[in-house]
Amino acid sequence: MSGFYDFEPNTVHCRNYKMRVSENIKNIGLAAAFYAASDGSAIEMSHLIKAARKHQKLERTWQMNGA
Repeated sequence: MSGFYDFEPNTVHCRNYKMRVSENIKNIGLAAAFYAASDGSAIEMSHLIKAARKHQKLERTWQMNGA
């Protein structure tokens, strides 16, 4: 059991968390770009907020159904 308390599992968890955060940022940015395109304008803060709220709603739904 010498390897049981190694720090490596937490490091892997941190890497997965960072990857998930960067994927969320990318998806929110992409959604904001689509919202801006549908409005025929450049990306504005309102597009980012709308995309973030939509993403947050979908993420919560997925976590509840996936649990």
